[in-house]
Amino acid sequence: MKNSIFMMLASLALAFSSNANAATSCSGFLTNVISYANGDVTIYGLWRTDWTQICNLNQERLGVSPQTCFSWFSIMSSAITENKQVVVYYPTLTQAQCATMPTYASAPVPGYVRLVK
Repeated sequence: MKNSIFMMLASLALAFSSNANAATSCSGFLTNVISYANGDVTIYGLWRTDWTQICNLNQERLGVSPQTCFSWFSIMSSAITENKQVVVYYPTLTQAQCATMPTYASAPVPGYVRLVK
């Protein structure tokens, strides 16, 4: 009986453990999105206030296919045109790193990009 209670409490503790190393979403407005001749898509998000490469329209970038990149480029272009916010989910960052993540081609790749109404 004591073992089952201990296991239940341990499971709950793990389920609600600290999220200091958890993935995060960086969100806000984009001021620019650029597509280079080589296919690189780079954004200027107000959470970072610098350029971060998202993906590449011509070739896979760190697991992100050109098809997915085209979709993200469309979402980000719409966000600027419609003055809407985006959410860019980064599975390898914490919330504090949104403002300090590496820039340009050194930026991590997102897990998804979402347009906010």
